[in-house]
Amino acid sequence: MTRAHVGPEILARLLPQRRPFSMVDRLQAVDHRPSITTARLISSNESIFDGHFPELPMWPGVFTIEAMAQSCQLFMILKAIADERSTDLEHVVRDLEAAGRALRGEPTRGGRGSALLSGLEVPRDRWGVVGRVDVKLEHPVWAGDTLNCRVTPAESFARSITFTVEAWTEHHPSASGRLVVSRIPSPEQP
Repeated sequence: MTRAHVGPEILARLLPQRRPFSMVDRLQAVDHRPSITTARLISSNESIFDGHFPELPMWPGVFTIEAMAQSCQLFMILKAIADERSTDLEHVVRDLEAAGRALRGEPTRGGRGSALLSGLEVPRDRWGVVGRVDVKLEHPVWAGDTLNCRVTPAESFARSITFTVEAWTEHHPSASGRLVVSRIPSPEQP
């Protein structure tokens, strides 16, 4: 597993979801399996806590499932970038880290980050319609926790991919199972 730090400034250019429904704050790791690990800080200020068990800040299980689904979507977008560039996920993640540094005005090697950053605006297929959910919720997630998700592709079909998914916090496993994610073509594509 290779540690990574791709933050929200880059993820917002890749994923279509926005607050309050953005469930991925950062990309933490990429693995040769291949798989990725993402994270989402669950703040006590989340508006969902106003109505979801007031006085008991429990994160809705369906949001944990959505975090895993958005992580699957991110994996597919990263894989598409890797395929376009004839490289692997680790190189794409390194370039995204450099792009984040370039956005923050930090130095990058050879301008790699700036070049990739300009290419991130190109519309590409969006993967993210969940076709099937087979997930077991194992333990509640609370305000103040960091929800971590690992997604690994298991099977591929024409327009769908089955992922093995797991989620956990610092204290407990939160959920595990399988998600089938279907492809949504960009509006310009058939």
